[in-house]
Amino acid sequence: MHGESKWKPLPSVVLDSSVFQVETDREVVELFCPRQNVVVLGVHGHFSASSAQAVLAVIEEFREGRSLHLFFEWTSMTSYDALARKLFTDWATSDTSRVEQSWFCSESRLVQMGISVGRMAASIVGVHVQHVSVPIWMDRLARALGEGANARVSGS
Repeated sequence: MHGESKWKPLPSVVLDSSVFQVETDREVVELFCPRQNVVVLGVHGHFSASSAQAVLAVIEEFREGRSLHLFFEWTSMTSYDALARKLFTDWATSDTSRVEQSWFCSESRLVQMGISVGRMAASIVGVHVQHVSVPIWMDRLARALGEGANARVSGS
């Protein structure tokens, strides 16, 4: 899939680390694990609850008890199942050791509202969630990849 332009802004180290893919007429979902503590989730179109559930199972298996830097490339995500947002929020807030930081980029107002709802819940338990512009998101991803995500990615 990464031979196509779907994930154009992602560096090759990310594109070469695909561990999960779903492509239907409504959604394209791909999960990348380029470093020990770094996970990138790309979604185009709709994000279904069934895909969210499958992605979380893969992330949990990959995590092996580590705290992760999560990067969500959702610039062309247009909608989502409410259950998908709930699954991610519940997963991140039920065990705060799972997430070191979460970085989102999205252009859809609907998706941004969902990120805001999740951010409110996550902030209550101390999980760092940021919705940022694509250039800032790319900078934070580059830092996480360069540092192997051993140090906290600073800035917002």
